[in-house]
Amino acid sequence: MKYYLFKYHDNWADEIDIDGYAIMNEKKKNKFEKSINHIKENNTGIYFYIGTNEEIDHATIPDDLYDFVEISSDEYKTLKKLNITTMGFADSFIENVISFEDNTDQLDE
Repeated sequence: MKYYLFKYHDNWADEIDIDGYAIMNEKKKNKFEKSINHIKENNTGIYFYIGTNEEIDHATIPDDLYDFVEISSDEYKTLKKLNITTMGFADSFIENVISFEDNTDQLDE
């Protein structure tokens, strides 16, 4: 099985850097890519909350918002053993992208 380090880097209102990372397997990476491509192709944009009333809103998804690096199984096992497979807002971003696309599909039906 392949594993990927997903790195997320954003900024809220030029005041707060919003970063993070998450490890994902190939299946989740493919689901994320399908969802983000759906969002880009349909120009729906995406938003999610980073606090009680702070919202990250992207009318379009910037190309430099995230990137992937493939990691070895041994690297994954080490990160999992240390319980550091996610940090910051990356996991929230991933889940919001996937659920945003899922919700958009339901509205289209």
